[in-house]
Amino acid sequence: MLPPQDNDPNYNQKKRQRIPIENQGPWSAEEHERFLIALQVCPEGPWKSIAEIVQTRNAKQTQTHMQKCKEKLFRQHRRQSTENNNEQQPYTCIRSKHSLNLRLPTIQPIPFTPDTTGNNEISSEMLLLDDSPSTIPLEEALDFFLSLPNAD
Repeated sequence: MLPPQDNDPNYNQKKRQRIPIENQGPWSAEEHERFLIALQVCPEGPWKSIAEIVQTRNAKQTQTHMQKCKEKLFRQHRRQSTENNNEQQPYTCIRSKHSLNLRLPTIQPIPFTPDTTGNNEISSEMLLLDDSPSTIPLEEALDFFLSLPNAD
């Protein structure tokens, strides 16, 4: 029996049509625009769906393109922050679509105020979790731990 390519003169054309066309190298403006549209449609993936919208790149290429875009934005943000040292603007974190759907409350970070006195020692007030009068004296707590049998 002859191989299929000898029987069908259009075999090579059919074979080429089955292989998806994937670009290599730098992304064109049109590809990047389709990529941004795909991110609006599927903000958290899957990468295969994003690649289907882009049409000229595979899932791995879209994933690495996203990583490079994030790195570029981070560099721009860092560059702007070094240029505007006097005007420090707070970094705003973009919430995910899922947290918005779940209506989770926004968590605000605790402001950090460095110790301006130069004293690096931890004060006893910071060590106490409960300032109520029912706290156990240190000697009594140590006696309790010493009375426990050794775990050795």
